[in-house]
Amino acid sequence: MSKHTCECELTAKQYAAEEEEKYRRLDKVIDTYKGDKGVLIQVLHQAQEIFGWLPEDVQVRIAEGLGISLSEVYGVITFYSFFNTVPQGDHTIRVCLGTACYVRGGKQILEQFEKELERDKRKASAKTAAAAKKRAAAKKKTAAKNAAAKKKK
Repeated sequence: MSKHTCECELTAKQYAAEEEEKYRRLDKVIDTYKGDKGVLIQVLHQAQEIFGWLPEDVQVRIAEGLGISLSEVYGVITFYSFFNTVPQGDHTIRVCLGTACYVRGGKQILEQFEKELERDKRKASAKTAAAAKKRAAAKKKTAAKNAAAKKKK
């Protein structure tokens, strides 16, 4: 009897392989800067380029790799607005709400964008949930693989 592999299993395997490659790239970045002072922002920038955002496990990996505390990494990430701790969409829209922009209708522009994009937000939420399920499955699989490798040692 042949074993059937469904499309979702193939997708999860592909996703896991892509994630492993991203972590290999991150490890190379960390190794490049390891031991140097004042490199956290550069490492975070490159990590965000690799992953598209900075999930907690990436933050932990950076902290451990650079020999600094996770709170220091998190503090830098949350201080600078260009770092993202949640997945981002394909496009970023920024609306100026400074005083000059505000008095010239910045708030109304933002509200119109929000109204127009609300329709797409529901679709994006469904896609994000599906991606989160894939990430969880890939993490589970990687953790099991790592545990099995440790037992062999």
